[in-house]
Amino acid sequence: MTKSDLSIKQAAEVMRNDFDEFHAEFKAMTRKAGDIFARRAWAEGQELSTTRLDLYRHYVSRSEDRVKEILQNKFRDHVTWRILKLKFAELVSKRRDGPIVESYFNSVLRKLFINEGIDEEIEFIDFERRVLQTNPSVPVYQRFYLGGDNLETIWSRILRSYGFTFKFQDLEGDIERIAIAIRKQVVERFGRLEEVDQMDMIRSVFYRNKGAYLVGKITKGNIQIPIVLPLVHFEDGVIIDGVLFSKNDISIVFSFTRSYFFVDAESPVDLIHFLRPLMKHKNMSEIYASIGYNRHSKTVFLKELNRHLNVSDDKIVPAPGIKGMVMVVFTLTNFNVVFKVIRDRFGPTKNFGRQHVIDCYRLVFMHDRVGRLADAM
Repeated sequence: MTKSDLSIKQAAEVMRNDFDEFHAEFKAMTRKAGDIFARRAWAEGQELSTTRLDLYRHYVSRSEDRVKEILQNKFRDHVTWRILKLKFAELVSKRRDGPIVESYFNSVLRKLFINEGIDEEIEFIDFERRVLQTNPSVPVYQRFYLGGDNLETIWSRILRSYGFTFKFQDLEGDIERIAIAIRKQVVERFGRLEEVDQMDMIRSVFYRNKGAYLVGKITKGNIQIPIVLPLVHFEDGVIIDGVLFSKNDISIVFSFTRSYFFVDAESPVDLIHFLRPLMKHKNMSEIYASIGYNRHSKTVFLKELNRHLNVSDDKIVPAPGIKGMVMVVFTLTNFNVVFKVIRDRFGPTKNFGRQHVIDCYRLVFMHDRVGRLADAM
C-alpha cells in the first residue's frame, strides 16, 4: 500500500470514527430527555437542546482539521476525494445508518473542498440510491394484539411498557378516555372494533420542550390510522392531554416550525420508515429534521428537489410578499419550499453585511426554537 493509499484509508477511518463518536454523544444527550421530563427540569432541558444543536458542527470541525492534517497538500485534490469516497463507502455499506454517515462525509468534504455546486463524483448524493430492505433485528415498535382483552386492559399494558417513573394525576381516567376515543375513531372508520388487527407503538418516547408524545398506529389490513398521545407534566403529576388521529393534527406535532424532538432510536432510518406512512403528505426530509437529524435532512431534501425537477415543468418565480432588501426570495410553482439568497448589495438603510445575516439565522436556529419560526437549512 502506497503512502497516498494509506493516508486516504486513514482519512476515511477518521471521519467514520468521528461520526460514531458524535452519534454516541448525540444519543447520550437524547436519552437524558426522559429524566428531564420526569423531574420537570425545564431549564436544564433548554440548555441540553442548545448544546445538542451545536454538537454536529463541533465534530465536523474536528474532522476537518484531522483530515486536512492527514491529506496535507492533497486535501483539495479531486482525484483523492473520489478515491476517498469509495473507501468511505466500503466502511459504511453494511450499516443501517449508512445514509446518515454519508451525509457526515459530505459535511466534512464541503468544509474542506467545495464552495459551490454539487459534484456527484465526490459527494454522496446518489439520487437513485435504495434503502436497506432487510428488517432490523429489533423493531422500533412494540405490537399489541386486541385478542380477547378490552382496550382499557391493552392500554394499561402499553403505558406500563414504557417504564415511566413519574406519577399520573388520574391514570385510570386517562386510560378510559383513550379507549373511548379509539373506539369512536375505529367505529367511524371500520364499523366495529373487532375489525382492527393490532396496535403498534414506537418504543421510544418523543420529548420536546415541556411535552412528551407517544406515537403509533392502529392497523386493519393495509389501512393505518396514526395515533399520537401528548403527555403534559404538571406539579401534581402527568396527564395524557388527548388522542390525535388526524393527519392535520399530527402534521402540527411534527411541523417544521417546531423545535426538534429528543427521541432515543437505535436506528433513526428504521424510525423514519415507521413514521413516513403515517404522514404521507410530509417530505421525508422534514421528518428527519423533526427527530434531530437536520443535517442529514439536507441531503434528503436535495434528492426530493431533484426528483421534483425531473418530473415537473415548474418555473422559478418570485415568492409572494413584499420584496426584501437583504434577500432574494423565490420558489417553484408546485414545490412548497422558499429559497433565499443573500443579496450582493443591500438597501441603503441596511448598514450590515452578509456575515451579519448568516449570524442572525444561526441565532434563530440555536435559541428561538419554540415553534414560532419556520426551520431553515
